[in-house]
Amino acid sequence: PNLLDVLANAAVPGIMAQGAMLIICAGGIDISVGAMMGLAAAVAGLAALHGAPPLVCVAIACGFGCACSALNAATSLVARIHPIVVTLAGISIYRGAMLFVLSGREVVNLPAPYRALADGSLLGVPKVCYYVVLVTVVTFLVLRYTLVGRRVLAIGNSETAARLIGLSKVRLTLFVFAYSGLLTGIAAVMHGAYYGNVQANAGDGMELKAIAAAVIGGTNILGGRGSAVGTLLGAFLVALLYNALTLLGISSYWQNLFVGALILGAVVADTSLQRLRKST
Repeated sequence: PNLLDVLANAAVPGIMAQGAMLIICAGGIDISVGAMMGLAAAVAGLAALHGAPPLVCVAIACGFGCACSALNAATSLVARIHPIVVTLAGISIYRGAMLFVLSGREVVNLPAPYRALADGSLLGVPKVCYYVVLVTVVTFLVLRYTLVGRRVLAIGNSETAARLIGLSKVRLTLFVFAYSGLLTGIAAVMHGAYYGNVQANAGDGMELKAIAAAVIGGTNILGGRGSAVGTLLGAFLVALLYNALTLLGISSYWQNLFVGALILGAVVADTSLQRLRKST
């Protein structure tokens, strides 16, 4: 039962991690996905309470996530500043918008059809786990077997070389951010449907888990290399770490410290291995 809980807890950040991985592969980063997910979850939850069918709520959350994430990318491209600056501001913007939408309250008593999207089990496995596996398969196919996936890796590996062979940074950047926003919308619905409510702090710290899963899963933080399957395993490892720290009785105030150290260790190890390969 504890293992199933770990799998379920890894599902939502695992979905978001696939989008974060693609953005990092393209040479960018989005640290506002946690706040964005909270806002999308609140909007979708309120729509469900007002009688919107579950699939309509999913479409609303996905469209909202795509729009917000594409806006981040467009702002970065137009202003010619690194996405981390834009998305840093986005954390406060989306979190403030969420508090305004909720008016300081929580979204509770979500309808049963909405909760049925992710609540419960199928063949003994939590439903939410199937979504993260499906998203991983789709992302794997996009990155491994499509032209746009190869181009994303190319522009992340060397923007100058990619530009010389005619690749469009604008289109590829908008694509990876929009894809990440789509997955953020899916994760937002899964979060509300699985937990049955949307609290005012929903999504808080989720960007750390998503980026940690991508980096630990083998994604080069500087771009040009990433793995959908590795990212999924990274999400499971992060969830397992949080679970282990809880079972060991370590305070939640210290848990992010361990995850941050794990990210730093993964980046240092990856950089050292790359330097070692080049030297040999």
